[in-house]
Amino acid sequence: MSVATRIKIQEKNYGRFNVPLELSDPQCEMITCGVIAALPNRVDIGAVDVQDRLPLYIFRRRISQENHMPTYEVHTLVSAPERSKPALEQLQQAFGFLPNLAASISNSSTLVTALVGVFQQVHSSSLTEQEIQIVLLTDAVANTSAYAVAFHTDLALRQGVDPEEVTAIRERRTPGDPRYAALSTLANALIEKRGHVSEQEFDAFLSAGFTKEQIMEVIAVVAASTITNYAGTIANPPLERKFQQFAWRG
Repeated sequence: MSVATRIKIQEKNYGRFNVPLELSDPQCEMITCGVIAALPNRVDIGAVDVQDRLPLYIFRRRISQENHMPTYEVHTLVSAPERSKPALEQLQQAFGFLPNLAASISNSSTLVTALVGVFQQVHSSSLTEQEIQIVLLTDAVANTSAYAVAFHTDLALRQGVDPEEVTAIRERRTPGDPRYAALSTLANALIEKRGHVSEQEFDAFLSAGFTKEQIMEVIAVVAASTITNYAGTIANPPLERKFQQFAWRG
């Protein structure tokens, strides 16, 4: 079964937005020879003996920082590299629109083609769409991928996952449903432990009614998430307007 037959959502565009980082007032701290001491709001810099104390003043301010990450174009089907277009066409057919993350990944025909291949297998597995979204959302949170968390929050809700279960995962808590809990726990363990999951953790997964073959299927979902989560963090595509309500900060 193709991805297109399993997932259908609609398109709305939303431009890149930058939330200004504001300077706050205030309380500053002085680090002097390893000792942290609170200072009053007004500090007489001239009174500091820099030769004796070499203080470093750390002001609790939120300041904007220059982004040195590489930038990636958010392509359309027209502007994308020729070798990326077949994969993008499949993704657009599957989702009903072209997600900005996929459009960014298309800068590499190798990566976007690999993404389509692994997702076709994931959505043809024995796991239900709800269960797949549980794993994808868990992976996104574990990898602190803000775009993927918002994206899979929307998809999980559209697939009928209870909002309370979605909220639990977004808050790094275990879902209440036993099967969802087993899936989320295993997925998180696979990522956090780099695959070195304990026998007890595997037993807990199997005790929830899953099979040993489905452990491998969960690994396939984690593999798909690795592509989207890592690429999303590096490319940092703008979040579509329809996902803005699910914006997430780890």
